[in-house]
Amino acid sequence: MKVSILMLTHNAPVYTLRSIVGVRKTVSVEYELIVVDNRSKALTRFLVKAFRRVGLIDVLYLNETNALFAQGNNIASHFASDDSTHYCLLNSDIRINN
Repeated sequence: MKVSILMLTHNAPVYTLRSIVGVRKTVSVEYELIVVDNRSKALTRFLVKAFRRVGLIDVLYLNETNALFAQGNNIASHFASDDSTHYCLLNSDIRINN
C-alpha cells in the first residue's frame, strides 16, 4: 500500500511548516507528499520551495492562481505515483498528534 498525501497551501506559513514537519515525523506507512501551492504570498512560497529542496516535499506544484480546494486537489492528484493505492487530502493547517 502506498499513500499519496495531497496537501494544498495558501499563505499561513507557520501552519504549513507545522503540518509538513508533523507528517514527516509521524506517518509510518509508505507515502509521498505532494504539495500544490494555491498562489501564496512570497514567504509561504519560499518555505515550500525550501522544503522541496531538502526533501520534505516529494512533489511541489506552484499554481499561478488560487484553484481552491476541489480543483487544487485534482491538480495534486495528477502528480501522484502510478503505484499509489490511496489518496489522503490534507489541509496545511492541521496538527498531527502522536
